Amino acid sequence: MTETDFTVIENIKLCGDVFKMILKTENPQDVICGQFINISIPCRNDLILKRPFAVMDSDKGKKTVTICYKVVGKGTDSLSRLKGGEVLSGVYPLGNGFKLDGSHKTVLLLGGGIGIFPLFSVFKCYPDKKYHTILGFKNKESVVLSGDFEQFSKELLICTDDGSMGAKGFITDSLKRNIDRIKPDIILCCGPSQMYKPLKDFMSGYDIPVYVSLEERMACGIGACLVCNCAVTENGKQHYKRVCKDGPVFNLKEVAL
Repeated sequence: MTETDFTVIENIKLCGDVFKMILKTENPQDVICGQFINISIPCRNDLILKRPFAVMDSDKGKKTVTICYKVVGKGTDSLSRLKGGEVLSGVYPLGNGFKLDGSHKTVLLLGGGIGIFPLFSVFKCYPDKKYHTILGFKNKESVVLSGDFEQFSKELLICTDDGSMGAKGFITDSLKRNIDRIKPDIILCCGPSQMYKPLKDFMSGYDIPVYVSLEERMACGIGACLVCNCAVTENGKQHYKRVCKDGPVFNLKEVAL
């Protein structure tokens, strides 16, 4: 973890309010899939707190870090206006990411909306796995990076709320239709918080580990301020952990919903 200067190489709109930014640094770090970067918004003294973004891709050799983000407020709006050559600073890598071992041969990725971004980093960290991917979006117009996920997945399934991509419904609906066929050894998931409760209820009938990347409002990003606490249950007792430091990746069984 280190404070690092980055130069914007590319900052392009993917669709709607979703952007992809490639940054270059002279101080590249090793990144575990699922970790994040905390970025200071340049030229905005009124925006004191850094903004956390999942590292979608990193290349230590090329000294690049790639993030994707959706414009939802003043900070991300300012980011979307940055041009190539402009400089910003950030702290990375932060948090605990996704971890796979030799027993995880078939991996199922579940991504909802902008929650798909941290999942993409798994491909590069563990290229020897067989991936099945289910992505969910609001509609056809909001679908992003489908070609990138398809490139690394044995199978890619896309569902939308309105059925404009063929399969209508939520990610959990597609999961129910396909889990017995796919037979995953592990499931990695990131998406809106409202999807985790039905996912946890459904997966209680399976002996398959499920790990989720949680999203919470953060201030420091290093576990000092305790703003991003979430409730977890371990050994029958509930207590709190910090999403930025102890997570953002947690065992879904342990997350109190």
